Amino acid sequence: MSRPTLLAPFMLTEVQWHEQAQVNFETHRLRQLHQYYPDLATQDLSEDSQVDCWCEPPVVLTHLFYLFKFSKALYKESYNALVEDLQGIVDAANEQLLYWHLVDSSTAQLHLWTNTNYLWFIHIPPRQEQYI
Repeated sequence: MSRPTLLAPFMLTEVQWHEQAQVNFETHRLRQLHQYYPDLATQDLSEDSQVDCWCEPPVVLTHLFYLFKFSKALYKESYNALVEDLQGIVDAANEQLLYWHLVDSSTAQLHLWTNTNYLWFIHIPPRQEQYI
């Protein structure tokens, strides 16, 4: 069995050094992804016929999925209980954004609405071509 050759940093060209750094980061990124977000920690929204999702991959963390009760109407009591813990919402949203970063998702934003008029009349119209 041959042993890997260790190259001192001064022996690498700048391009080689950057390529090696990318390989090392990719290994670290995948290890973090698998350690913190095993398959059971995620929910594929494409499997739920009642949820529309406009991102790739259409995956959210299970905690966020149940926190926001995707595809369910929130009655006043449920809504009040949800918004009483605003820090929990912020934490769950930040964790979701970290997950999307680790999976190298094209998704960079998480939008939450309490009024669907904002979604349909303010957010969607300027992006209509993107969603169609």
